[in-house]
Amino acid sequence: MTAFEPHGLWGLALSHLQARAAMSLMPDAVAINTAISSCPRSVWSIALHLLGGSIGDIVAISSTIAAAEWVLAMRLLSKMRPDALLPNVVCFNATLKATDASGLGAPWQRAAQLLSSMPDVAVLPDVISFTSLLRACEREGRWRLALSLLLSMRQVAVLPSTVTCGCLLNACEFAGAWQTAFLLLEEMISASLQLNIVICNTLISTCEKACQWQSALALLFNTGQFQVQPDVIGMNASLGACGCAGAWASSLDLLRRIEGPARTSVSFAGSVAACAAARQWAWAVRLLLATMENALAPDVNSFGTAVEACSALGRDFWPVAFLDELQFMAALQLSASR
Repeated sequence: MTAFEPHGLWGLALSHLQARAAMSLMPDAVAINTAISSCPRSVWSIALHLLGGSIGDIVAISSTIAAAEWVLAMRLLSKMRPDALLPNVVCFNATLKATDASGLGAPWQRAAQLLSSMPDVAVLPDVISFTSLLRACEREGRWRLALSLLLSMRQVAVLPSTVTCGCLLNACEFAGAWQTAFLLLEEMISASLQLNIVICNTLISTCEKACQWQSALALLFNTGQFQVQPDVIGMNASLGACGCAGAWASSLDLLRRIEGPARTSVSFAGSVAACAAARQWAWAVRLLLATMENALAPDVNSFGTAVEACSALGRDFWPVAFLDELQFMAALQLSASR
């Protein structure tokens, strides 16, 4: 039976139970628990049926909660309390996971209420409990709540993980809370947590949303101290930060550092935006030409920059072939948007 669980072979697990019943062999708690654990959420009703025929131990209930939809999971958890069988952290974590996976309404509110109720039955949340709520906060950008959870983790002596901090950083990115993100970076370094390229890129993207181009570039050029090599995602986010702030010279310098094949239309668009914001129209023209020379299509914002550049520099500044190409690309963009 245990061979079925890791592979999600719930159909075979149930067939095995039926075969035992046909031979008048009563399945024990281990067999039932394994079958329940094999059931995905899409067949939670089967898991519930198995629970009804089991001895109702803590493992069976936890497995059923994990397989259930969040409404049923909450009911199962609440019904445990009047009985002698009290829920443990595994039951709560399974319910938190079901709540987070529902994606309905405001999962973070239900998860927060559930987490706060754990001490009522003398259950202390662990890093999995906190991470479940942090994931819900992450999707809605509730970085202040996420930050308070980090403080709560310290109070109950739960050490954050890289995944936990990653959820908080994503919430900061959603809200553009770059200062909080860098404070968290310091916390991660102090706790000797392993930084990876995803963490670094999230920090840079947070800077991009807040137009903090200097902080974005400083982090990009110093990822080596974390044994992380910058990639085109982080570079494009840094270019976006430069574009937002009009830091055209730094943008051009970074664009030169990106190797030819790694440059994307996003790379050029960030530099074009920086030049446009600083009214460096000649450079904007050169970058638009370079975009097309690299067989890349300028984005919608770049078309807007081209119109402004035409107005500022005059049509004579532009190669005729480029104007024809620009008109053709604009027509394609228009037809695609309809």
